[in-house]
Amino acid sequence: MKEISENAKKLLTENLKKLPNAEKQAKDKNSTLKQIIKYFIIKDNISSLRLWGKLSENTAVTTINIDFSEAEKILGFAIHPELKEILSLKFFIEGIIDYADFQLYGGYNNMNIVGAFDKSDSYFKDDFICCGHFCNIGGAVEGFLEFDNDTGAVYFWDWEVYEHYKLADSVREMLLKADSIWSFVSEDELFPLEDLYEK
Repeated sequence: MKEISENAKKLLTENLKKLPNAEKQAKDKNSTLKQIIKYFIIKDNISSLRLWGKLSENTAVTTINIDFSEAEKILGFAIHPELKEILSLKFFIEGIIDYADFQLYGGYNNMNIVGAFDKSDSYFKDDFICCGHFCNIGGAVEGFLEFDNDTGAVYFWDWEVYEHYKLADSVREMLLKADSIWSFVSEDELFPLEDLYEK
């Protein structure tokens, strides 16, 4: 049976106590993206503690103030409200959805925002991605996570086969469907939760 330290057990118990309220807030129709990311981070903390006996390094999400007017002037179009929300948060998370590993991150300045929309790179040979208003919001070993500024949908662009795959209709939907990358291991590799309740 897998063993973890007393400190890891304490952190695991704390995160398990936070989980129901965080889930309720994240799944509320009026939830903010920050609440959903915090919920994902709590799930990630639980998975990381059960597997490694320690917290993952990326456990913070903070709000930053960005004036999008300069970027919108350069781009020539309005930035989608959900994209503004994600770009105004500083965080880094790793997850898995439909067996596609991804990294998602925020915390941009105006020039980085403009650069994230630039699809002139030779990697982008998919007309769907090249011709739309797509913003890079993350990546993976074999591709990029792209946000469709026109619809709010999230796509995975695979640079190995030069094709795109729709992951979700929004970042919110993607994060609520996604799991921690640490959760996809066999049960015997994880610290059992029932051990926390032994007397």
